Amino acid sequence: MSKKKKTPKDTSSNDNSPQMIILWTKERLRSLSDQQLMNLLENAKRREVSEIVDRCEEILEERRKLEDL
Repeated sequence: MSKKKKTPKDTSSNDNSPQMIILWTKERLRSLSDQQLMNLLENAKRREVSEIVDRCEEILEERRKLEDL
């Protein structure tokens, strides 16, 4: 029986793998809609991936500040 090799896009396990961080750069996060960003934020919180949580929250805060102008 062979093990399934985990690819960087396979984030089904609860780990803080560097692959997840590489996939979600600030530039890529900024290209997401507000709803997509909030969904990712909730998933990152559930998986306890603090770097992505921080990045999502930072971008959402930037967007809120822009709306206030």
